[in-house]
Parts: sequence; C-alpha cells; structure tokens
Amino acid sequence: MNFHRSERPWTEEEWPAEFRRSDVRSARFGELLETLRDHPDRDDLIAREMGWDRVGDLFTADDAAEIELECAQAASSDEPSARTFDPLHDGDELDRAAGLPLLSEAAAFRLALEVTAVVIESGRGFEGSGFADVRHEEAFRELTSNALIPAAKIRGGHCFGYDDEICANIVCNRSALEAAEKAEQALLRLDREAALPAAYAERLLPRLRELIRLLNERITAMRSRVWW
Repeated sequence: MNFHRSERPWTEEEWPAEFRRSDVRSARFGELLETLRDHPDRDDLIAREMGWDRVGDLFTADDAAEIELECAQAASSDEPSARTFDPLHDGDELDRAAGLPLLSEAAAFRLALEVTAVVIESGRGFEGSGFADVRHEEAFRELTSNALIPAAKIRGGHCFGYDDEICANIVCNRSALEAAEKAEQALLRLDREAALPAAYAERLLPRLRELIRLLNERITAMRSRVWW
C-alpha cells in the first residue's frame, strides 16, 4: 500500500494526520452508502462525492452491500461454520504471500489476543451491572474497551509492513500501547477500591503489564529500522 507520493517515506509525526483523514473518508463513505443504498446510480454518485475518478476495480457500494448481506445471513444461520475462525493464524498465508514475518509469531500479538480472551471469559457473569458507584461502572467500561484494542491495532500496523511504511506500523503500535496503559490504570483503580472480584485482576493485570513491556520493545525495535 502507498498512501503518499513523497520521495521520502513519512515519519511518525506525519502518519497520524493521514489516519485522521482516512477516518473522515470512511465515515463519509458509510453515510453515502446508507443514504443512497437503493439509488439506481448509487456507485457513480458515491464515486463522484468521494472524489474517485472511476469505480472500476475499486471497492464499490455493491461490494459493501454484498458483504453486509453475507454477514447478516451467516449471523442468522443455524448451520455451523464450515471453517473455524483462528485469530492467531488466519493471516499467516497472507503474510507469507506478502513476504512479511508471521504476525502469529510476534509475542506482543499473541499476548494481546490472550488479553482479549481473558477479558471476554472473565467478564461472563460479571458485566459490571452490580456496581453501586457509577464511577466504577465507567472505569470498568474503560478497562474492557481499551483491553480489546491492542490486538486489532497490532494487526493493523503489521499490514503496513516493515519497510517504507514502517512508521505507520509504529503509530498503530503506539495506539495499542496507549490502550493497554489505559486498561491497566482502570484495572488498578477498580482493584484498589475493591470494586472487582479479586480473581479478575489476578488474571488480567500481569498480562496487561507484560503486554505493555512487549509493545515498548516492539516499538523500539521498529524505530531502530527507520533511517529517515
């Protein structure tokens, strides 16, 4: 992927602005798709509004609608999936084809997935509905929402590779680190005030702290490869 035409690769300071612009474009595309869903000239109108010269081989509104329909059908089906989703290894073949190191072998990613699993499993039967203090309820939401972010951010960064767009990768990992740190602080606050079952913190806190350490190492290692 190549988001820019500069002769010099972008820095960590330049990529966040591109990500913000991308978020705005994605939101605009979603709005247009919803508004023009049944319009006979939907693709052409969306392409014009988005500033695309052509639709052609680009991801079109028809593609989005078809994927949405397939997802809805799969969600409503009682038949078991023909294939089990494996969040750790599902990208291995793509990584091999792209000549990337396998993300499944990255310690930070493996642990981020483990943190996700612990949050989901430990949260069953304890959804925070018993909090008497609204501040504890807010802290619990902050904990769970942030704990689920690192795995997705690490995978997103990995897709940029480790060459000219490695700074985009670093920025994604910085977001993963920030989320892990916020989750840790929320968990410590809840644990300190005895607002959670002790077993919850005992399972999650060591993993969050180790994830933070691994993310710092990962970011440092990637920064060592930046020559510009």
